[in-house]
Amino acid sequence: MMEGAILGCGLVNFMKEDGKPDTPKNRLYRILMSESAHLIWVLRCERRTQNNNQEYSERAVHKWYKRINDQMQLDCLLMNKYLFERKALKTWLVRGTWAKCSTNEDDLHRDWCRHPGVLVGKDLGHNRRDH
Repeated sequence: MMEGAILGCGLVNFMKEDGKPDTPKNRLYRILMSESAHLIWVLRCERRTQNNNQEYSERAVHKWYKRINDQMQLDCLLMNKYLFERKALKTWLVRGTWAKCSTNEDDLHRDWCRHPGVLVGKDLGHNRRDH
């Protein structure tokens, strides 16, 4: 069952109440599912190659937050119309994708993409060397 959800994450199509596709929600779901599945695979491979039977630690959670934050920052960079012209991501799409991922409503001001961060208030340990 879980394998099907992971492999089919690109096919999921959430709909709005008016019957139209909810594009930002679909994007967020695809990003979260694919990044999470990839991280689980990487952690499993690390465990197998190091013959380590330890449970996953807080370090794994920090890795996940970092990956999602990196994706959010990449989306914000890809909105740059000066660099990417017509290929730039639309502001409404990026904002719609990530707006509900912030725990701080004050962070959702007009220029929120200049200072992106998923789950604002979480200490991601950016000064740590293990990410």
